[in-house]
Amino acid sequence: MSISSSSWDLIIMFGNPLAWILAIALFSRRRICDRESYSSPDDPESFHLLRRSTRRMYERAIRISGLADRCRVISAVRTASYNRTLPNSVENSSHTRGMAVDTQFDTKAERDRFVEAAVKAGFPRIGIGNLSVHVDNDPELPPGSWGYPLGTPPPYDPFEKYF
Repeated sequence: MSISSSSWDLIIMFGNPLAWILAIALFSRRRICDRESYSSPDDPESFHLLRRSTRRMYERAIRISGLADRCRVISAVRTASYNRTLPNSVENSSHTRGMAVDTQFDTKAERDRFVEAAVKAGFPRIGIGNLSVHVDNDPELPPGSWGYPLGTPPPYDPFEKYF
């Protein structure tokens, strides 16, 4: 088996400690969730409509929480037509503007860990369900928290100990 010159370049490059630092920095910024997780069910290519700031903030919250292996996005980008088909969606949904992500968890402890991480990541709006969390950074809507089903108070105020 022979090694090409480009392979030797990689071996030499990755023998250098600075190259390792660069490689770690590049690979640690990979996306946590795949593109399909962020897309509207009626438009598989809609992932690109998720705002970069929202995706980065969301993935930062996932990293802070340590729940990357448990990432289950249940809704992110929604087309307006898909949003209208959902029974409890609101017309002015941040999902239709690519600024919201809903995530499902297995336990309330995981949910609460993620909520705390979402606050630390900078999300100004957080909806808390039994085992789900809605986060968004829509500047057109007022900051705050709420519970699910809509109209119920959240089980606790996620911003209380930070402000």
